[in-house]
Amino acid sequence: MRDNLRKLINSAIVKYTFPIILTDEQEQVTSINKSNLTTAGKDEYCFKGNDNDISKIIYNGIVEFAENEFKIDYDNLDREQTKVIKTKLKYNENDFFQTKLQYGFYGEVLLDLFLRNYFYTDVLIARGYFYSPLEKSEPKGFDAFHIIDNKGNLELWFGEAKFHQSFTSGINSVLSKINYSISDDYLNNHMFAIINEKDNISHLHPILEGIITKWEDNPDIILTDELQNNNIELVYPVFIAYQKQQTYGYEKSIASSVDKINRELGKYSLNLAIKIKVSIFVMLLPVDDSNKLKEEVIEWIETKEPLI
Repeated sequence: MRDNLRKLINSAIVKYTFPIILTDEQEQVTSINKSNLTTAGKDEYCFKGNDNDISKIIYNGIVEFAENEFKIDYDNLDREQTKVIKTKLKYNENDFFQTKLQYGFYGEVLLDLFLRNYFYTDVLIARGYFYSPLEKSEPKGFDAFHIIDNKGNLELWFGEAKFHQSFTSGINSVLSKINYSISDDYLNNHMFAIINEKDNISHLHPILEGIITKWEDNPDIILTDELQNNNIELVYPVFIAYQKQQTYGYEKSIASSVDKINRELGKYSLNLAIKIKVSIFVMLLPVDDSNKLKEEVIEWIETKEPLI
């Protein structure tokens, strides 16, 4: 990630780790514990920033979200941005404005940048390589493909991002498919997709490289078995940005969202059919006006605002 973008994130965004005690402008204290969705032993996080800064982060983060960072010409960033928007991002200037507000990249860019900036992940493969200009549809599957070497052990940080007006809509969109999202079948299919794009991998861990080579020599092996045999863990970050209720301050919005996660989680039966170790953690980002925030990003894309 380029330094100017990292500086923007660090100056504009505050990160809190649960359990947290927040004090509002009226000196009212709110104590908030993490949700039941986050795995025991894992931390949960919330973030705070103003809408204009978040718009700037999204707009300036598109190129590094969509493209292999080692293939970006950083001396010609504006040209690179135009390229990725045309070839590696679900964006069509001719779409209705309401359709543009519903694109998935707003939350996906934030997830990608926050994972890299706050959790020091490496990008395995940029999300843009799974977009097809012929289909012109949102890429399917995980929204981030990152990795971490944790003292010699490989962790796959394959995440999910939602940016809805309604928090309840966002969390239900995650929970309604979580049993499939965290399954051997789903992970195995993603491994095939990564193998198809191996020439575009940004950071390849030796353990994963060995598994890919082994599969190329013997494509009958089960990739998820190989992940298990190598003690690889799947870390599933769930990032939800949403518009907080008008009468809620930041503190009440976070507390309400955690309560909603626990309440909605009770409506689903989690049955994760996957062999490898899995951990889940939640990341929350409330905003004041989600549509206006996205409208700024759209305006800058279409007027080709210079990047930082």
